[in-house]
Amino acid sequence: MTAWRQSHSPKGGSADVSSGIPGSLSGRRMEVGFRAGAAGYMKGCILGIVLGLGGLTAWAGPGAGESFRENTSALITMEVEASYSSQGCEESSDVCLATFELDLESRPATGLSVCAVLLWEEDETEPVDLDEGYVVVDGRVMETLPLFLKAGRMYLPFGTLDSCLISSPLTQELGETRKSAVIVGCGPDRVTVQVGVFNGDLDEPDGEDELRNLVAAVRVTPVDGVELGGYWISDMGESDGLRDELEDAVAGAADRVVVGGDGRPAVEAGRPGIPYRDVAGAGGYVSLQVGAVGLGVEYVSALEDFRSGLLGRQEARPAAWNLEVACALGEKWEISARYEGCHEFPDFPEDQYGGAVRWTISDAVALAVEYLHGEFAGTEDPRDQVTAQLAVTY
Repeated sequence: MTAWRQSHSPKGGSADVSSGIPGSLSGRRMEVGFRAGAAGYMKGCILGIVLGLGGLTAWAGPGAGESFRENTSALITMEVEASYSSQGCEESSDVCLATFELDLESRPATGLSVCAVLLWEEDETEPVDLDEGYVVVDGRVMETLPLFLKAGRMYLPFGTLDSCLISSPLTQELGETRKSAVIVGCGPDRVTVQVGVFNGDLDEPDGEDELRNLVAAVRVTPVDGVELGGYWISDMGESDGLRDELEDAVAGAADRVVVGGDGRPAVEAGRPGIPYRDVAGAGGYVSLQVGAVGLGVEYVSALEDFRSGLLGRQEARPAAWNLEVACALGEKWEISARYEGCHEFPDFPEDQYGGAVRWTISDAVALAVEYLHGEFAGTEDPRDQVTAQLAVTY
């Protein structure tokens, strides 16, 4: 059967009870591979973790070591990618180690899970980044209350649809939000409701740095093979796809001294910062599985306009949508197609479509090839890109 894969990296495996999505191969893409220094540092971090845990279990005695091994699991994901892109007269190609990720999960007691994800990304998370680190207390497992609590650094439940392609869908590019937060959820197997609070990085004029941002999500599985849900966030500007550009616009730029055309120093005027106010966002999705065929649809959008100057000269209300269909051809092969688009989301194609073929070589190894064609707004040339990925997870 077709299995929707997470378009971002696995989030804590089976302990991620708040998302309801099983851990799977990561779909993150990067441009270049390991550098020797970064690789050495990361190896040192991993070795230090292993030696530290080993020392603690040795100090606690053999019984503690056996218990630790029984209740702790690790997942390693590595992806090697070759890519080619053509846009107008510009062409580019590359071969890289796209992803190295280490997921750790420990269950020290019934209903209690501790999860951490170490991720390496060129030019973004060098030499290594704690992508996620959180604790889950699940009253449902303990059969006491139909409640669970998740606290720590995590990806918020804003944007849900998985992907069978290599590249991240535009809905993820726009909506994915990683924050330190506290999430409380409840519900039986068929319905899950989540509500969370976090401290954002963007503040309104004269606003205080306080825990005031909210996120909420609901997921419903009325029958096997059918899942639908919706989500809301009090400030969509906190998403990873918008925050950096908004922070630059809010901060403005100071005057600076430059060298003029006559060789003399001159003052280049800066620009004032633009006042910011929270802009809520919302979205929803539907996922269907009928035999070997899977279908997924998702839409995410801001609910109001960002004022002019924040995301361009005019007011903007960014939105993105994604439609995917996948079909398993036996146990080893899978084909998938995507049609997606966005509106007022800078630097991303307004319309994009393509597909992928995936060959599962073994339980731990998969090979995929993807093609995408993107159309941009205005006079910008369309873009064609081909990506091949060898993914290993164990």
